[in-house]
Amino acid sequence: MKKYFILVWLLLIIISHTIIHTNKNNGINDYLEQKTEQRHLEYKAIYNNYKTFADMIFKTIVNTDNVINIFANRDRKKLMNYLNDDYKELRKFSIRQLHFHLPNNDSFLRMHRPNKYGDNLTKARLTVKYVNENKKFIDGFEEGKIFNGFRFVYPLFDNSKDKKHIGSVEVSYSALFFIKEMIHSYKVTSNFFIDKDVVGQKVFNSEKSNYSQSPYDKYLVQNSIIKLQNIDISKIKLSDKFITQVYIGLKAEKPFSMLFNNNINKIITYIPLQNPITKDMVAILSVKENDTFIQKKEANSRLIFLLSIIIISIALLFIYKQLQYQHKLNEDIDDKTKELELEILKIKELEDEKLNQQGIMLKREKMAALGDMIGNIAHQWRQPLSVISTGVTGMQMQKEYNSLSDEQFNNTCDAINENAQYLSKTIDDFSDFIRGDRVKKIFILSDEINSFLHLIEGATKNNYINIILDIEEEIKIDGYQNELTQCLINIFNNAKDAFENTDDIDKLIFLSTSIKDSKAIISIKDNAGGIPEDIINKVFEPYFTTKHKSQGTGIGLHMTYNLIVDGMKGLIVVNNDTYTYDSKQYTGAEFLIILPLS
Repeated sequence: MKKYFILVWLLLIIISHTIIHTNKNNGINDYLEQKTEQRHLEYKAIYNNYKTFADMIFKTIVNTDNVINIFANRDRKKLMNYLNDDYKELRKFSIRQLHFHLPNNDSFLRMHRPNKYGDNLTKARLTVKYVNENKKFIDGFEEGKIFNGFRFVYPLFDNSKDKKHIGSVEVSYSALFFIKEMIHSYKVTSNFFIDKDVVGQKVFNSEKSNYSQSPYDKYLVQNSIIKLQNIDISKIKLSDKFITQVYIGLKAEKPFSMLFNNNINKIITYIPLQNPITKDMVAILSVKENDTFIQKKEANSRLIFLLSIIIISIALLFIYKQLQYQHKLNEDIDDKTKELELEILKIKELEDEKLNQQGIMLKREKMAALGDMIGNIAHQWRQPLSVISTGVTGMQMQKEYNSLSDEQFNNTCDAINENAQYLSKTIDDFSDFIRGDRVKKIFILSDEINSFLHLIEGATKNNYINIILDIEEEIKIDGYQNELTQCLINIFNNAKDAFENTDDIDKLIFLSTSIKDSKAIISIKDNAGGIPEDIINKVFEPYFTTKHKSQGTGIGLHMTYNLIVDGMKGLIVVNNDTYTYDSKQYTGAEFLIILPLS
């Protein structure tokens, strides 16, 4: 018996270690993916601000009658003198280059280097060639003869009726200014790595001294950027394993995050930058920060593993002692009594195990719900934050050039206030749900359904789900608001998962409320094909799930059943329904929740 218990102990320890280790790695990978998305959004936010500013410069400074006439007459000196004061002011706002080109792609005037002109840009600057050939705007990160940067290239036309094409102009921001903005806005360490072959092929020989070899043999760094952050590039030593992992990650040409040089307290994100014409990866933006999440995750995993060893040891020791005691107690009784007592012991052990497993599943279900809510918050905040950021930046620039009208100011303020109110409403709804106070009270069903719809707004958009409502107003329920919301979320998640197995259909969920026989009826119906008839009667049983074990616990609908039936003295049933909507026939599962009125 001792050998048996030792083997069981070892097996349980191995299983526990595997589960904890897998959970830890999954948590770390999810966190790195969140960091990647966060950094990529920050990059796009800065880029979009620059683009908005470039458009404003083009419309208010460059594409004016005076500038167009001077450029059409090819008077370089007059054009430079006319724009000189504006260019000096623009330099304060991170503008690096205002560059005019002729239709044949010859450089006409570089405001930053007025003495360098006449060189043909056809091979070195594909965006200039594209704009002059297609007479269309283009933007993106592109290499150049003097510097690499974010370029916004516009076609130019004269003031005649025919609008004859007379060339192009670009508004550019250097990588240095971009790095400054990233460091200032997000308090991180950042760098640009430029493809060594690109610098060798395109940059003027006189400008190549502006670059140094980076720790990655295929890439160079700008001296101005490493000087900005007081970095001694020669002292950075990266392991061969780390460099190999970076190159493997870059092959996908998509943003990714990883531990910097295998240091668990530093995370670095790489954002590949492509030439807008060739789509070749020509540079990499890196963002590095100190972060203790992974260190804490490692420590928590070790603690949980230690606790699991203690719990398993105590449990097995207790069982072993109990069996010893039972064995001695049964020595003086007949075989029938022994069998009966052993059967009782087995039933007790199964019940204990069932209760323990149910507790674990409930915790996992709650953690999964919190994870979904965080994703919803991130999705619902992106657009309002972008509107607010763009509005503020736009008003600043219009104010700078005295082009901000009262109407524009009032409209922008209204938009900012409207989006701020939306953010506040999101915070309130998610706070109410997470707090989860279990207080029985009378509430209006339609108000609670509106809050539920707000909670799942991000999930419906991400999964392209259309919710069709038929809500009856002023239905009052006496029960637990938060628990009803949890039930609706569980049923919604069940439908959302079912849609993953469907192809080429519009994803529809019908949500309606009504009153019948002094009862409130809530109907939730989808068009995901329905539940197989051989399992539909089992969906409310504990631990029953059609999902892979790593995706489902089988506790969500069981918990929903208990909350409705036991908690709110109601009834919940499910059946498959075939129906017609917009002249199309669909089949799906329909959940009916029946609750007593207040």
